[in-house]
Amino acid sequence: MRRYVSPDDVWRVVEKVRQHRLGTLVRRLVQPSASARVRHAWSAAPAGVRQWTGIPHVQQRLNARATGNPRTSVAAYVAEKYLSAGGHRGISVACGAGANEVRWAETGCFARIDGFDISPARIEAARQRAQAAGLAHVLHFHVADVRSVPLPPEAYTVLLAEGALHHLSPLAPAVARLRAALAPGGLVVLRDFVGPARFQWTRAQVAAADALLAALPEAYRTRAASGTVKRRIWTPGLLAMRLSDPSEAAESDRIPAVLAAHVHTLETRSLGGDVLHLAFDEIAHHFTAPDSARLYWLEQAFAHEDAYLAARPGAGDFLFGVYRKAHA
Repeated sequence: MRRYVSPDDVWRVVEKVRQHRLGTLVRRLVQPSASARVRHAWSAAPAGVRQWTGIPHVQQRLNARATGNPRTSVAAYVAEKYLSAGGHRGISVACGAGANEVRWAETGCFARIDGFDISPARIEAARQRAQAAGLAHVLHFHVADVRSVPLPPEAYTVLLAEGALHHLSPLAPAVARLRAALAPGGLVVLRDFVGPARFQWTRAQVAAADALLAALPEAYRTRAASGTVKRRIWTPGLLAMRLSDPSEAAESDRIPAVLAAHVHTLETRSLGGDVLHLAFDEIAHHFTAPDSARLYWLEQAFAHEDAYLAARPGAGDFLFGVYRKAHA
């Protein structure tokens, strides 16, 4: 369901006006290049929970789909199954504020992890997080674009790509470049959005997300930033996507095929997200510390998405996968 201009674009401008943030939007749009717009879009460290993945019960659901156990994280699962030798050298792409990297460092399997991100604010937050966790000797964060920064050949044994590859374009050259930095036999760990490029949602998933949203009590549908009630899902316009953040989901739907062309697939599992991602966007903060009522609605939401996925074999906008670079 591709649109160049969407009602969502108009609504977002109205929301910026209500929040007295129109100037921020204008400054982003007038950036002189695509790379400058991307940098501006990610110029601040994240604050609060806006997305579905920030809900603790959703995190347990994703763990269960990836590892088979809601209490076993991807990091713990991969560490036990693939990284028991220890002393690994990791490279993390688009690391953001470093939360994932801390979890990987806490496994004790890494001698060093280099995290790269284009946002100075997020890298500073990542460095502070590493320091607070007592892991600054393992975690090293750099303000840089992995598509262009010099990377030593075959220097890393693990490539961590969590919520990262869907921001890289052109995708195939970026993956080839990262593969060259990976030692023979090295692992790629993926946990990422692989759904419709530029968030051009299908009609079926918009309808399913709208149905879920309509079922939620109105008190759980108010947006944190503006207090307005979220009433329906809109597919964002392609023009607005390119103007606001040209990196967002640029080639997300090509990630599985591009990876398969560069590294050997060891295992993959669908994490779903086709419905929950859309429905909980901007209202996830209501469910971060759920009482019995909120937990009830979360379970209803999970059942709703499960039914959607069961009717569509092969569906799943988010993917967990482990891959290996061939030995020379």
